[in-house]
Amino acid sequence: MRGSMRPAWALLRVFLWNGEALRTPRMLLMSELPRLLRTLALMLCLLSAGAPAAPEGEALASAFQRAEKLPRVKSAERLQLLRGLSPPPGSAEALERLYLLATTVGAPANTVSEADWRAWQAAAPPQQAPLANLVRQVAALWRLLDAETIGEAKQFAQSMAAPPAEAPALWQARQRQARAAAIEEGGDPEYAMVLRLEALSWLEQVGSDSRRSAALAALAFAQGRLDQHERALRNAEEAVRLAEKGDDDALKSGALDSLAAVLGFAGRNADSLQIGEQALQYQRRADNPEGLALMLANLSDSYLLNQQPRQALQLADEAIQLTTRLIEEARRQSLPPPSNSPLILGLHNRGIAKIRLGRVAEGAADVRRSVDMELQRGGRLQAAVGLEELGEALQKAGDLSAAYRAFTQYRALAQEHTRADRRALLAKAQQNFDAQQREIEAKLLTEQNALREQTIRAQRLRYGMATLVVLVAIGLIALLAVLVRRLRRTNRLLARSNRDLAALSEVDPLTGLGNRRAMQGLLTGHKPSDGKGAALALIDIDHFKMLNDAYGHAVGDLVLQAIAGRLRGAVREVDRVVRWGGEEFLIWLSEADAELLQGMLRRVLEDIAGSPVSLRDGRSVPVSVSIGALVWPLGALPWPGDKAVDTADVLMYLAKSSGRNQAWCLLDARVSDFAALSAALIDFNAAQERGELQLAQIKGPGGSR
Repeated sequence: MRGSMRPAWALLRVFLWNGEALRTPRMLLMSELPRLLRTLALMLCLLSAGAPAAPEGEALASAFQRAEKLPRVKSAERLQLLRGLSPPPGSAEALERLYLLATTVGAPANTVSEADWRAWQAAAPPQQAPLANLVRQVAALWRLLDAETIGEAKQFAQSMAAPPAEAPALWQARQRQARAAAIEEGGDPEYAMVLRLEALSWLEQVGSDSRRSAALAALAFAQGRLDQHERALRNAEEAVRLAEKGDDDALKSGALDSLAAVLGFAGRNADSLQIGEQALQYQRRADNPEGLALMLANLSDSYLLNQQPRQALQLADEAIQLTTRLIEEARRQSLPPPSNSPLILGLHNRGIAKIRLGRVAEGAADVRRSVDMELQRGGRLQAAVGLEELGEALQKAGDLSAAYRAFTQYRALAQEHTRADRRALLAKAQQNFDAQQREIEAKLLTEQNALREQTIRAQRLRYGMATLVVLVAIGLIALLAVLVRRLRRTNRLLARSNRDLAALSEVDPLTGLGNRRAMQGLLTGHKPSDGKGAALALIDIDHFKMLNDAYGHAVGDLVLQAIAGRLRGAVREVDRVVRWGGEEFLIWLSEADAELLQGMLRRVLEDIAGSPVSLRDGRSVPVSVSIGALVWPLGALPWPGDKAVDTADVLMYLAKSSGRNQAWCLLDARVSDFAALSAALIDFNAAQERGELQLAQIKGPGGSR
């Protein structure tokens, strides 16, 4: 597991442009004109007086930049530097000073008082006065993040509105960067990426290479973690290029560390390790022990990816020892404590390394300690990643029972974020759909108005020509008939379009199967009281991510289409096959019993694993699946509706933990409720001996894969 550094002005941490228009040049000119005039006046005064631009001949901007880059262990030096600056009251520089004072780690809460903010507002131009509220919110959010109260920070970030259009570009970017950091840490990476992209657009107007480098590095890390490898690599390389234009070793280290992470996400492990070593060299020169501890923990992850657990263990131990020493020193000197991130990452990577070296129990304890620490500070997404890696490591080490428990915990956390992400994506899709519907309604209204105008004109013409011959009257009637037919044709086309839209909303465009929405009605509407049994099977393609990484996403799509065709051929016409999501499919068998279900599962395993998928270039790809299935009724348990999929999901993970290329089928259950059923599945061997469960294991051709 990998982390990333978080400077005071931009988290190098972990996405989509939402089409919000940039401000026009006129708006930019109006918002920046007062500051330009003040700067010009200050320059004229300085030239006429021959005075230095700031204390000790250093410009205010340079002093602010130096203060901003000081690490948290030098908070006293930062406070001293900022308190020695005296920018003009109500100026942009005075507001920058208040912000940097308020975001200094470990500074007393009253370092910047309510009176200080009000004094700036009173001295600022009227159109700039509201800016203080925005700056105060950004500073408060960073203080929550530095205190590692992630849950509270996420709630605060979600409650913040977009900055006013007249706010300067730098504050537009800063507000979005702070919100992205909190929302991402809280487990919503997609929306965080939207904010990061918006921040980058505003930073283009600021013209700072160092700020753009840090923002690009954070965006690249997020894109790589979401498998957007090409975009991530392009942005990480640009971040490195911008960082190398300056002499900031910490910035160079952060950009290189982001590039190393992106290469690791893309499977280029040897390149990731080489770049990570370069990042560590820069960090050792940066005089930031907290950043060095985090870099050591990250580099240990690169060694794990390169199958070198001993080196990974050594670096993780060094990161843990350094962070522990920093915590003890801070406690003795009553200084703000360092971030727990290096300690959490170091414990996780040390635990994985120990498991690979055969010290399974000791390593698992380290990983679980890191997960507990992550959960304590609200980092549920990182905790889920840690549990997934723990489950994979324990499975390879042969401890299937412990691996199953880790996978179960991971699934619970991952589903929580998946549902949250799905709600966000659904809201976005709903907004797009509503906009499309409004556009269709507006177009239809225009057509109806045009038709109404035509009808009125026809009526006026008919009344005016009432005295004309019958032939003219017949012509008018014919014209009206044409208009009526056109209206009916328009109504038929509209009704057909609505039917097509409804049908398309329940079809997966890649495979042509039904989607999750198409299956919801069957799951919730099934009525076992009619005396007819039912069955369902959840199918997951084995090692699909590895297949995508090895052959590319185009081949992955081809495999999904081939699997969909084989599943359709293995079931009856009355049965339903849908794409449940990603590489998962769901089969619904109506009027089914245990014998029919097991027969279908054997056909599926044979059809899929029995012959590889042929590619367009003549190659072929062997594919297998793991299946969890159940038949209904199950003893005296009531029909669970859509919760039946959760039970099939547990059975599918049992199939994966037992070697893949097989199906686990629940044929009967003698338990009181679903809580007892879940407990029985966790210890299924004992449950079968007690007669609580009747399970069937069906293996595919060629054994497990």
